[in-house]
Order: sequence, then structure tokens, then C-alpha cells
Amino acid sequence: MNTATEEILHALKPRFDDPTLVGEGASARVYKVMDQERGEWVALKSPVHGEPGTLKREFRFGTDLVHPNIVRPYELFELEHRACFTMEYVEGPNLLEWVRRSGELRIGRLQTAFAGLVSALTYLHDRGVLHGDLKPENVRVRKDESVVIIDFGAASQSRALAAHTLGTPAYSPPEQLLGAPWDKAADWYSIGVILHRCLTGEFPPRATPGTLGVAMPLPVDDSLFPKEVPSPLK
Repeated sequence: MNTATEEILHALKPRFDDPTLVGEGASARVYKVMDQERGEWVALKSPVHGEPGTLKREFRFGTDLVHPNIVRPYELFELEHRACFTMEYVEGPNLLEWVRRSGELRIGRLQTAFAGLVSALTYLHDRGVLHGDLKPENVRVRKDESVVIIDFGAASQSRALAAHTLGTPAYSPPEQLLGAPWDKAADWYSIGVILHRCLTGEFPPRATPGTLGVAMPLPVDDSLFPKEVPSPLK
């Protein structure tokens, strides 16, 4: 546990107990903690370096979003020069683990999961929000088998055509990798990469880096897909 998180949990005692690290990124860590006031496990997101601005912005994005397939934020805590927030704790697997249990594609799970995922992303874009870092690890599955989009740390307002977030390179389109302005099409590109991985277990084929300095997608070989995948999904 880093110093920032230790200070936050100490300041919030005795409300939060039994912290367990469940996620870690470049700027923040997520802990599963028992919220004594709510009487349930929650996820607590805290900064790695103590910078409060990014987490406060992420929390405010979340409070304006109400959709069954988007993670529910709970409370923001500001402690001197530090900030953290709590949110719904989703205990289930990520999307790729869910639809490809033991490496075998579960096409019914995939169809149901993507219906929820597309609904949530459409909802975000209709409200001018870009996620910016869609990948299987940021789509979790609840116990009731509904999917939920998490981690809005890279989110931006679409009117800004964000150029300040990189996302995860393997799921990001060329313009986002180059730091150029990007819009909602970048999120749909990421959805396409996720879908390809779910269907085939592999990333889409890519060419060697070209003049843009990034790996560009190649046409997809239909033979990569299992026989049970409907033609429209290929």
C-alpha cells in the first residue's frame, strides 16, 4: 500500500476496513474495502502520487451518469492535498474472461454483454462523454451477469476533442496514439478491438509501423473466427 492510500485510510478510520488491492494504474490504485457505514464492500480509488485533480474530475464525470451498465460512484473524500472516492465494487471477471471461459467462446454471453456495452457507450456519447480507455479490463461482469463499464480516468468531454489522454495502446486508434484530437470514433475503434479479441482470442492483425509511426490495422481473415460466429459479426 502506498503512502497516499495509508494516509487516506488512516484519516477515514474506522469507516473503512480490510483494504485489498484489486487494481493498479500509472496514476491511481483501487482497493476493495469494507464500508462500515454502508454495510457493504466498495471500491476505493486513491492516487499514487497524491494529485487530487484527476480523481475529483473522474468522480464528477461519474455522478452525472446514471445507466445500468456504468459503474456507480458513491462518495468523494477530500483530505488536505489528497482526494479519493468510493464506488460500486464489481467482483466478477472482466469481459474477455467472461465470454471466453477456458478459452472457449460463449457466443450467447458475448451477444448479451455487447448489447449492454453498446447501450452504455451510446448513452455516454449522447451526453458528450468520451471514455478514452475501453478494454476488457475496464468492462466487468456483475453477479447478475450484467456488464459494467468502469474507470473513467481518461474520460473527456467530446466537445473538447481530447488530445491529452493516451488510453491503452493496444486498443487505441492511430490519432489517439499520436496525441492528436480524437472523438467518439476512438471509443468505437476500441470496441471493435475488444470484439475481435472476444471472438478470436487474438488482437486484430496489424501491419508494421507506417508513416504515421503507429501500427495500422490490416483486413481481417475470416478463418480466424470460430464456425459458430454469425457472418454479420465477422
